[in-house]
Amino acid sequence: MAELNGLDMLVFTGGIGENDIDARAETCANLDALASSLTQTQQRPRFAVISAENSPVTVRVIPPPKI
Repeated sequence: MAELNGLDMLVFTGGIGENDIDARAETCANLDALASSLTQTQQRPRFAVISAENSPVTVRVIPPPKI
């Protein structure tokens, strides 16, 4: 993040990232430098954007590919 001077998108995937609403909220709460805020209802369909519209960093939930 430091090398890129910021972040365009934060992606949660896999077991906890995909399924644990509280873990996602806690992670984003501790990333004040990203200034991201999650929507009140972050339980969305797969491949969903869960960041607020005015968030400078897009936060998405993307399930891992099935092999």
